[in-house]
Amino acid sequence: MKLKVYTGILFILVSLSAISQSTSIDTIMQLDTISVRAERYVSFSAGQKISVLSEATLNEDKRSHIGNILSENTSIYIRSYGQSNITSMSFRGTSSSQSGIFWNGINIRMPSLGSTDLSMIPSSFFNNASIVYGGSSIRYGSGTIGGAVFLNNTADFSSSTNADLNFYAGSFGSLGTHASAAISGNKFYIKLAFLGQEARNDFKYTNPRGEKLTMENAASSGLGFTAHAAALVGKKSQMDLFLWYQEVIREIPSKEVRAIAAMLKDEIGHLIEAKA
Repeated sequence: MKLKVYTGILFILVSLSAISQSTSIDTIMQLDTISVRAERYVSFSAGQKISVLSEATLNEDKRSHIGNILSENTSIYIRSYGQSNITSMSFRGTSSSQSGIFWNGINIRMPSLGSTDLSMIPSSFFNNASIVYGGSSIRYGSGTIGGAVFLNNTADFSSSTNADLNFYAGSFGSLGTHASAAISGNKFYIKLAFLGQEARNDFKYTNPRGEKLTMENAASSGLGFTAHAAALVGKKSQMDLFLWYQEVIREIPSKEVRAIAAMLKDEIGHLIEAKA
């Protein structure tokens, strides 16, 4: 009698094990491997305000510079002195020299200016941009008590290939082109981007004397090139190589203030001469 009971219990256990195995096989879902990456400033900026601009936002206008993008999408105050002139930023009432800008962790502030000319930085060269507000950004450089902008290039190991080519033309001799291409595999990623543009800026205007003139010595031209190569090394390491070359040439037009001063001087001289 006892033998039969043990046999029955053993049979029931084996049956339940077989059913559970068949059920678990049917419900298993194979998920693709994902990579979660966080920059250092995110880990050390708990409680601080951080804004992130996506690649789609940065590429809304291929010919635009990072100053225009920040002005349209953030609360940062952008000070622009017009076409072919310096564009700077300031956070929460601080000066431009108290704001930092970093490219993949490298401080690209100009030593000669103490700040960064945003009009020289094409927005389409980056995958995303993060803005850290407040004094927490001071850990990334002396004096950046207002805030900091981080321009990032990230690798996408999705085994894909894409290319993009754009041309544009406008008034006053404005011409430009933007091209980019990227290829990636399971363990490598390569992206190249190029931007070239020029403008004569030969618009017509009327000076204080009422004379109709054409603006001279106001042309600008520039070209830039970026490259990003990345590879997965082992299971937990990634190696990245970044390259950024840029050249900008700007002509400096004569100031209209000088013409006004000369006109006033002539009028005063004629007035004194007439009185004498």
